[in-house]
Order: sequence, then structure tokens, then C-alpha cells
Amino acid sequence: MKTNFFLTIVIYAIVSLMASSCGIDDNKIYPVKIGDNWGYVDNNGRYLVNPQFEEAYYFNCGLARVVKDGKVGYINHHGRYVINPEYASGTNFS
Repeated sequence: MKTNFFLTIVIYAIVSLMASSCGIDDNKIYPVKIGDNWGYVDNNGRYLVNPQFEEAYYFNCGLARVVKDGKVGYINHHGRYVINPEYASGTNFS
């Protein structure tokens, strides 16, 4: 019985740490398409990253996958590349 309780506590702690490792701001930034390009806005519709990408995906753990000139890269909330767009494909950051 004590083993199950201890295991439950350990699992809860691990899940909590994993959940907190990603920024809560990820849920407040949205990809939007204007014309042919994608950018990002906040809850109030203010541009955080001007439309400049062929494709843009939701943020996960502080990074978002974007496509520029046919190549996949990853940006931070400020629109700066953390991983330059040089890959043929990619998935959401985790």
C-alpha cells in the first residue's frame, strides 16, 4: 500500500515538472494568416511577430515551428530564430 502511494506521488511530481517546463504564454499567442503570410498575435489581436512565414504553428514549450522559403525552423515568442530554417520537415517542438 505504501509503495502505491509513493509511486503516485512520484508520478504526480514528474507530470507537474513536465507541465511547468513549458511556458504558460504559449496559450496566449496565436498564428494568423494575412494574405499569403503567417505571423502571430496576442489575445488582444496585437501583432507579436509580423506575417512573414509560409506556414506557422502553435507555440509549444516556448518555440513554434515555422516554414520560410520551404524550410522548417523554430522561433521564440519574439520571432527570433532559435533553430534556423534549414530542414525539409519537422514537428511541433517538445
